[in-house]
Amino acid sequence: MTEDQLEQEILSWLAEAGYSHRYGLDIAPDGSAPERSTYGQVLLVGRLRARQSTG
Repeated sequence: MTEDQLEQEILSWLAEAGYSHRYGLDIAPDGSAPERSTYGQVLLVGRLRARQSTG
């Protein structure tokens, strides 16, 4: 199994659980739809809060 195959499998599992993914450069601080203030910010608090309020 390649790294890409593993990634695709995990993304599929997460989608089945109701999660979605976004392209990393889009959500980067200088991206088209930033979700983090710095590249070092790993935890996407806004996403977690949104998931918590709907889940």
